[in-house]
Amino acid sequence: AAKAGSHARLWAASAAMGPMPGRRRLAALALALGAQANKRPNLLLALVDDLGSGDVQYNDPAMVTPELNRLAEDGVVLDRFYAAATCTPARAALMTGRLGIRTGMQDSVIHATEPRGVPLDEVFLGEKLRRAGYRTAMVGKWHLGFHEAAYTPRKRGFEKWYGIFPGGGSHTGHFSVSQPFSARGGADVTWQGFNLWDDDAPSADNQSPTHTTHLYTAKAKEYIEAFEAAAPAHAAPPRKAPRKLSSRDPWFLYLSYQAVHDPVEVGDAKYVTGTNCQALDAPRSELCGMVAEVDDGLKTIRLTLEEHNAWDRTLLVVASDNGGVPAHGSSNYGLRGEKAQYYEGGVRVPLVISGGYVNNQARGRRLQSLAHVTDLHATFLHLAQYQPRAEDKALDGVDLAPHLFGDAPPPRGEVLINMNSAHFGEAGALIVGDFKYATNAEPSEAGIYAHVRKALAKGSAPLEKLVAAARDEVVGATTPTLFNIAKNPNERTDCGTEDIEESCDLYDHPDYTEVREELTQRWAQYRSEMVESTFAWADDGPLADPALFDGMWAPWRDRAGPRATYAGLASGGAAELVASPKATPGSSMMVTTVAVGLLSFVLGASLSRWKRPRHAYLPIAEDY
Repeated sequence: AAKAGSHARLWAASAAMGPMPGRRRLAALALALGAQANKRPNLLLALVDDLGSGDVQYNDPAMVTPELNRLAEDGVVLDRFYAAATCTPARAALMTGRLGIRTGMQDSVIHATEPRGVPLDEVFLGEKLRRAGYRTAMVGKWHLGFHEAAYTPRKRGFEKWYGIFPGGGSHTGHFSVSQPFSARGGADVTWQGFNLWDDDAPSADNQSPTHTTHLYTAKAKEYIEAFEAAAPAHAAPPRKAPRKLSSRDPWFLYLSYQAVHDPVEVGDAKYVTGTNCQALDAPRSELCGMVAEVDDGLKTIRLTLEEHNAWDRTLLVVASDNGGVPAHGSSNYGLRGEKAQYYEGGVRVPLVISGGYVNNQARGRRLQSLAHVTDLHATFLHLAQYQPRAEDKALDGVDLAPHLFGDAPPPRGEVLINMNSAHFGEAGALIVGDFKYATNAEPSEAGIYAHVRKALAKGSAPLEKLVAAARDEVVGATTPTLFNIAKNPNERTDCGTEDIEESCDLYDHPDYTEVREELTQRWAQYRSEMVESTFAWADDGPLADPALFDGMWAPWRDRAGPRATYAGLASGGAAELVASPKATPGSSMMVTTVAVGLLSFVLGASLSRWKRPRHAYLPIAEDY
């Protein structure tokens, strides 16, 4: 009976709510646009780095997020919103609207000296919205590739840009430290450089002690004011009158906060000592202060929009890119796992959809509907009345708007959260109906990367053989699990309840054999569709050294080849870098390096967690 009931629930949900193929969905979007004329909202997406589900006050009253609570009360909260296990895969899915298995971005974060980015044949959300007549700007953390200028924000749809290219760094010192570069027979080397850019020039704010959260909020405010000043005056309609949106060009602002990624540090102690955060134990008290600073930034954004009578014309979305890190003070709301894992705590993250554009019918809703980060892409395109082009690639995201703002049923019954390539043990997670199939590699991405990096630095066999041997040595077989995620969201395995679906891993249970087979077959189908990963164990190391580019983390390759290249290689001696002419962030150059034996192919980052004490002004090697 258990088997029959669970199987029926699984596939009834899947058949009723499964997403359409991407191209058909795009066509459907286009047909639905006629009734939406002159109602295109401004789109503001605030992404908070590493924010766990328990780091928001509406889930944990001890946290300090009054503004986010207000936004939630006036908007829609989705409790089953899934991103990815780490930063880059989630952000790539957001910008492309496509799964990592389609784009090659299913594996690992992009490291500071790694020559990799989202393939240039993928069209980003900013590019599509510009085609639809939107003005676009981005503020904050990029983390989608910058080895060549073609991979950076202003080349991928954003007219204005202020922020950092790498995955992290000091919030107050404004510099990033690379992952270790291991030269065979030598010690690990790291590089450090300033990271803040303002359009195409290094920002003067690199010399400022102001915390990134405050810098990013101020720049977002500046962009909003510029967008609104460039348009005709618009008077806000009375609150009780039907809203009529102006025909001015709308705008899209992607505000990608660097917080609450470590280092765990606040910009102003008052956010800890002057709030309820002070009652929490460290490091949660400090992280609570970081969240409170972001929340204060969201309030500034709302007040700016209201001041310019733009609130009713704006949709504001607040989300996270992956689960929190308990060692940094984060909480994942009791869910099992954390960042870099495919348990719920690593991939199920906060999502609040608010703004004056949200209709009265939708306000105050808290939904358990299944949603994925790719859906934000599709939903924004629908609201922007984007007209698909023949060359557009099929989306994996589905439009949530009819469900969020109307009476339409949930559009999803299935979501592939992510699937890593064989490089990382094909770890990942798939939800169909109420059931979740997942494989978690042991160790996780961080441990695998660190182990293989060290093996490559020591070995002399061909790269493919070194990688395969090192990976197999540390990964072994992944551990599959099967949970009824609706009844057992914490993925319990103690089987301590009468209903086994509430507390058991069902993978090996005989009554769930059919469910397991159905999900593993679906998993195999996705695996068969996977394109080759862009991750190739590549690291340009000293070629990306910020010292070669006026102390800035900057693109170091040209389309015709690297700006810095290995030439005149010798067989021994110490590595030496000779730069001529003087390198600048915008110049091409050549670097001659000696000692091919020392600078053989090796990896970058050790993704093991930062072990030093966490205090203000502590930068970290951008780990994951």
